[in-house]
Amino acid sequence: MVNRILLLVFLFFVNPCWAQEGNATFDRVWDLVEEKFYDPELNGLDSESVREEARIALEGVDDPEEVARIINGFLDKLDASHTRLFSDREPDYYELLDVFFFGSYQKQIRPIFDGEPHYHGILVHEVDGKIVDVVPGGPAARAGLQRDDRIVQADGLPYHPIDSFKKKAGQSVRLQVSRGDDTVDIEVKPEDIYPKKAFLRSIEASARVIPGEVYDIAYVRMWSYAGEAYHDRLKELLTGKLAEADGLLLDLRGRWGGAQPQYLELFAATPRLRFTAQDGEESETEGSLWNKPVGLVIDSTVSSGKEVLAAAFRKNQLGPVIGERTQGSLLGGSLHLLPDGYALYLATVDVHVDGQRLEGLGVGPSIPEENPKPEEASRHLIIDILKKDLAWRADLDQSARLKNSSLMESIDKENTEWAKKVVGTYGWPTYSLVGEESAHLFWLLVQHTPDPAFQELCLTLMTDAADSGQASRTDLAYLYDRVQMYNKKPQKFGTQLISVKGGGLKLWVVEDPEHLDLRRVELDMPPIREYLKYFELDDYQNLDEVMTDTHWSDQV
Repeated sequence: MVNRILLLVFLFFVNPCWAQEGNATFDRVWDLVEEKFYDPELNGLDSESVREEARIALEGVDDPEEVARIINGFLDKLDASHTRLFSDREPDYYELLDVFFFGSYQKQIRPIFDGEPHYHGILVHEVDGKIVDVVPGGPAARAGLQRDDRIVQADGLPYHPIDSFKKKAGQSVRLQVSRGDDTVDIEVKPEDIYPKKAFLRSIEASARVIPGEVYDIAYVRMWSYAGEAYHDRLKELLTGKLAEADGLLLDLRGRWGGAQPQYLELFAATPRLRFTAQDGEESETEGSLWNKPVGLVIDSTVSSGKEVLAAAFRKNQLGPVIGERTQGSLLGGSLHLLPDGYALYLATVDVHVDGQRLEGLGVGPSIPEENPKPEEASRHLIIDILKKDLAWRADLDQSARLKNSSLMESIDKENTEWAKKVVGTYGWPTYSLVGEESAHLFWLLVQHTPDPAFQELCLTLMTDAADSGQASRTDLAYLYDRVQMYNKKPQKFGTQLISVKGGGLKLWVVEDPEHLDLRRVELDMPPIREYLKYFELDDYQNLDEVMTDTHWSDQV
C-alpha cells in the first residue's frame, strides 16, 4: 500500500498536468474500489459501465471540488457508508486525516502537513451550505453563529469554508449571514484548527451541570469519539467538575464516530462498598468510575462506533435514548491518500452488532424528539432516574415494614423529604409523567409518611389528578382514609385499621357503615368482610363489633 502511494506521489510531481485530470483521479479511486470494497459484487454494478460513464462525466473537469462531487455521485451508487472522496477544499478532509493520524497512517499523513493535520477555519459543520451544527468552544460558537445559519460572504467576497479563512488565523473576518428572513453581520476570528485539540476542547466546553430541584444532571457532548483521548477526557470530567451530579446525559451528536464498544464499561453499575469494623476502622471498595444513571442523545449525525455504543445501550436498556434515528453507517472503512489533495474513505469490511446488521438502518431512540436541547433531553433522564429511584425507595419501604425494622422511621423520613422535592417540582406524579406503576409506588411512600401536613397536600393534588384520570381512585381512597384518621375523623372506605390498647387491631370508625360496601364496589375494592379477613377480623355479626368506638382521643 505504501509503495503504491509513493508511486502516485512520484507521478504527481513529475507530471502535474496528468495528475490534475479528473479521469485520472477517478481511475485511481475505482481501482481501489474494485480491489478493496467489502462487497465483491459492488452492489450489483457493472464496473466497466461505471468507468465509461465516469469518463464522459469527468471529461475536461479538473476543478478539485467538482471532481470530488462527480466522483462521489458514482461512489453513491455503491450504497455504502464510509465511502466518499474528500478534497482538501473542505474541512472534513483535514478532520478525517486527523481521525486516521495513528500507526502507519501517521507516517503517510505527517509529510503533508509537516506534522499533525490542521487548517484555518471556524469549526462549523455545514451541509449544502447550511450550518447544521456549531462545535462548542470553537471560533464560530464564540462569535454567535447558529444552527440553520447560511454564511453568504466573508470580507465582502463569496464565502468558501477553506479559502475565506486561509492565512487569516487570529484575524477578524466579517461574515454576512442569512438567518431566517434576516441578514446579519458577524465578526469571527478563525483559528489554526488542529482537529483533535479542537474536539477535546469542545468536550470540555460543553461539559456542565444542569441543576434541578430533585436531581442535578451532568451534560457532555462528544463531538468526536475517534480515539482513546476523547474517552479519557470524558473520564476526567466525570471524576472532576461533574462528579457530584446525580446522572449523566451523554450527547453523541457530532461529526465523527470511532468509539470502541468497551467504552460502555465506564457505565457498569458496580457499587462502592464501605466496611466498618468493631473498632470503628473503615475501608472502602472503589466501585465503578460512574455508577449513576446515564442517558444518550442521538440524531442522524451519529455514525460508526458511536452507533455501536447506542445500539448496545438501547438493546440492554441502560437508560433513555433521546432524539432521532442514527445514520446507519456501520461498515468498517479505511483511508487511502491520493495525489492532488484527495483522500478516499472506503468501506472495506462489513460489521454486525450482536449478530445484527445495522448498515442502512441505524439505531432509533427510545424517546423520539427532534433536535432536543440539553435541558429538554435532561428532563427525560430525570424522569427515568425518578422512576428507578422510586422503585428502590419503595422496595426499602416494604422491606422495613415486612421486617419490622428499626430503620423504618429513618427510611420514612428520608423518603418524605425526597417526595416533597418531587411534588414541589412536578406536582402529583401523574400517569402521563411516570406511568401507572410508578405513580402507585409514589402513593405508597406518601401513605407511609410521618408528616400529616404533607399528606393533606398530596391528598388535594392526587384528587385533582384522579379527577382527570391521571391517578388511581383506589389509592386515593386509602390516602383519604389515612388523612381522615390522622385528623381523628371517620374514614369513608374502610381501609384503615389501628392497634388498640390491650392488643389486636380494630377498624377505624367509618361514616355511614351501612353503605360502605357500595362505596367500595364503586372503586373495585372487595367487600369489607373479605378485606378484614386478611386481619382475622371477619368473624362478626355487626361491623360495630370490630370497629373502634367514637372515643378515639387516645387511640391514634
